[in-house]
Amino acid sequence: MSAVHAHAGARVVAGGSFRERRNSTWHGRGLQMFMCIVLAHWAEPLVPAIQIYVLGWPVPKSLGV
Repeated sequence: MSAVHAHAGARVVAGGSFRERRNSTWHGRGLQMFMCIVLAHWAEPLVPAIQIYVLGWPVPKSLGV
């Protein structure tokens, strides 16, 4: 059984497979999308905490995002 490994400096052809494009050309866009998801996930508990402890809203009215 043999495995083919890509070199770190290997150039990827524009018409490469989905996996090759995902790991080269689309890598930056994928990281941006992931960061948006992470920030949205963090907003879920942070916004109600700010509404309750900073703004002084009652708990039933602090619905968050």
